[in-house]
Amino acid sequence: MVDISPKTSAAAPPQSLTTLRVALCWGMIALVPVGIAPLLLTLMVESGAISPPIIGLSMFTELMGLAFGSVIGGYILRGTRQTPRLLIAMLIVMVLNIVTPFLSGIKVPTIRLFAGCTSGIFIWVAVQAILNTKRPEFFSAILITGQTIAQFLFAMILTFFIVSSFGELGGYIALAVLVGAGLCLLPIFAGVCEYMAADTKPYSLTLSGFAALVSIGFFMAVLSTTISYAEIVMMAQGIPKSATALVVPVILGFQILGGFAGAAMPNRINAKTIIFIALIILGITASILATPLSVNVTYGFLAILGFVWLFAAPFQVGWLLAIDSSRRLAAYNPLAQLLGLALGPFIAALLLDEAGRPPSSYTLILCAISFVCFIVAIMHSKMQA
Repeated sequence: MVDISPKTSAAAPPQSLTTLRVALCWGMIALVPVGIAPLLLTLMVESGAISPPIIGLSMFTELMGLAFGSVIGGYILRGTRQTPRLLIAMLIVMVLNIVTPFLSGIKVPTIRLFAGCTSGIFIWVAVQAILNTKRPEFFSAILITGQTIAQFLFAMILTFFIVSSFGELGGYIALAVLVGAGLCLLPIFAGVCEYMAADTKPYSLTLSGFAALVSIGFFMAVLSTTISYAEIVMMAQGIPKSATALVVPVILGFQILGGFAGAAMPNRINAKTIIFIALIILGITASILATPLSVNVTYGFLAILGFVWLFAAPFQVGWLLAIDSSRRLAAYNPLAQLLGLALGPFIAALLLDEAGRPPSSYTLILCAISFVCFIVAIMHSKMQA
């Protein structure tokens, strides 16, 4: 077994509601850039700064950076004098956002990697704040639903008021301003991070914990791959491009509904049961979407995927808490999710056919791996009980 938790002897003062609110805001702000990246990166392609393949690579590196940052945050904020470190992290993200539109080629995904790493620190802060509440599943749903709404609203603001006049430069400056708004919350958050960094006992990753994280990662990989290539698959099936315009709004809308539904579900519902059902729905839906369908039927199944995505997310936290009541395992949930979101479409890009579609068997294999790991985690947990 491997010790994977940061250690500190810091005292743990009570967490205030203000701290939780600020942490949730920071977590939402940290996740906004990956949601609007396709919009801004496409503008950079149109301006000739980057080539189309750089879009996928930039999104991949930023997600990987967020995953890495969500882990190293515990080490960076360990000990005292955390307020200056948070301030420096925010300033770095602001500078990297402003610099991005002035770069070209491979420099863009490189700078987005560093932006993701730094932003991931604030995901760690948000997750730790959530885990230190009495209802972490509920507040996890609030975080993921809130960031989806924030991405949607910010994308609308950019589309209708900023990028039409100022292009990608205006978009990335707007991102820097958004981070600056988060910086304004720093004074009322000062000195509270010590509580969230107070990991005085190491956590040893067990087989059940590892299998659960892998299952969650592959679960997210299926979702991100299917949705990322949805428009391409639809057009390859003969559906005109004009009919695919609602793919993103439909998915985002049902993600928000799923997030609210997950937050509203009573605590007495078994998290493992929900995840089992979600895996079955995911496998069936992903396999059906790989076959020729009408426009309306396709949108219907994409809506199901969007709903399941955020509906299942808080129950994933509940499942990890059931495996490890100390809540340390659940702290690595963002790492598993972000790695899955990044690696799913990235690996699929290496397997595309002439029409730009990933093999229909690819998502089924990912789903099968997620299901097998789910079973392994459940069985090992029962053996340890």
